[in-house]
Amino acid sequence: MKTKHWFGHAVVTLAAALLPLAALSQAARPPSPLVIITPGGQLNTVLREIALPFEKENNVKIEWVSAAAATEIVAKVTASKASPDYDVAFLDDLSLRMGSDLGLWAPVDEKIVTNHRFLLPNAVQATKDGVGYGLFYGIMFYNPAEFKKNGWAPPTSWSDLLRPEFCGKASFFHPNVSYGLHALIMLGGNVAKIDEGIEKLAAKRNCFPVLETAIAKFEEKVQLGSYVVGNIPNIRAITLIQKGVPIQTVVPKEGTLIGAATVSAIQNPKNPERVAMAQRFMNFIISPPAQQTLMNKMYFSPTNSQVAMSEEMIKVGMINTEQLKTMPAVQPDLIVKNRQAWARSVDRAMAR
Repeated sequence: MKTKHWFGHAVVTLAAALLPLAALSQAARPPSPLVIITPGGQLNTVLREIALPFEKENNVKIEWVSAAAATEIVAKVTASKASPDYDVAFLDDLSLRMGSDLGLWAPVDEKIVTNHRFLLPNAVQATKDGVGYGLFYGIMFYNPAEFKKNGWAPPTSWSDLLRPEFCGKASFFHPNVSYGLHALIMLGGNVAKIDEGIEKLAAKRNCFPVLETAIAKFEEKVQLGSYVVGNIPNIRAITLIQKGVPIQTVVPKEGTLIGAATVSAIQNPKNPERVAMAQRFMNFIISPPAQQTLMNKMYFSPTNSQVAMSEEMIKVGMINTEQLKTMPAVQPDLIVKNRQAWARSVDRAMAR
C-alpha cells in the first residue's frame, strides 16, 4: 500500500511539473503565417502599422505581398487558386466583383466578422464575400484665386467641367481610373446613360488633350497650376490641401458615386483554419481603432457606422456620413461587365 501511495504521488508531482513546461512550449510556439496581398504604396505602410496589435493578440506573423493594382491582385490569386498562396486580398468593389465571378473569395462568416453589422450600406458587398474597409469617391476641385482673378463662378455641377472658359485648364481622368469612369457616368446622369456622358466629353475633346491615368502626374499639374479645375479623388484632395496647394473642393449637386476599398478572405477548402484567421483579420480592419487610423492616415471615409468622420475631413468639404447614405448607387455588376467597352468608346470618341 505504501508503494502504491508513493507511485500515485510521483505521477501527480510529475504532471504538475510538466504543466508550466507545456504552457511555456505553447507560448514559445512560432506564430502562424498569414499572407496578405495589397496594392502596395502608402496603404501597405499604414496597414502594416495597423496590423501590429492583431499579430501579437493572435500569435500571427503576417507576410505582406505588394501588387501594382487591384486587377493584378485578382490575377495573382486566380493563378494560385488550386493551392492558394495568399490568405487575404485588399481590393476595391469592382475588382472584388471580378474575383467573385471566379469564386476566389470565401463567404463572410458574420460569427467571426462581428463588426459587419455596423457597416454603412455603401460598404456591404452584395456578393457577401468581402467587406468595405474605406470609402472613396471623385469630387471636383478649383483654384479660388484663379477663379476670382478671372471672374468665374465656382463649379457646382459635373457639366461645369466642360464650360468653355475652362478649356485646356480642366482635368479629367481616363475611364481606366475609377474616378474618371464615375465622372463619365455622372455626366450622363446614371450608368444607363454613360454614352451621353462620353458624347458630352468628346464634344470638348480639344479642351482635354490628355485624360489622366497617373495620379502622381495629375497632382504635379495641379500644383504647377496647369489645372485650375477638374475632378479629383477625395483622398488626394486632402493630401494636396495639407501641402498648401490652393484648391477648394466641391461635391457636385448631382452627387457622386461612392467606391469602396474592400478586403476579402481567400477561398482555401484544404485549410479552413487559415480562412478563419483571415476573417478575424477582416473583422479587425473594420473595427473602430483600425478605422480611425485609416481615416487619419489614408483619408478613407470610415465604413464602420460607430466611427465619426474627423473634423479635418469635414472642414475641407468631404462628404459626411449622413450624405454618404444619399449618394447614387455604383452598380458594380454593370460596370464590371461593360468597363472595357466603355473605355474603348472613350478612346475612339476622343481620337475623332
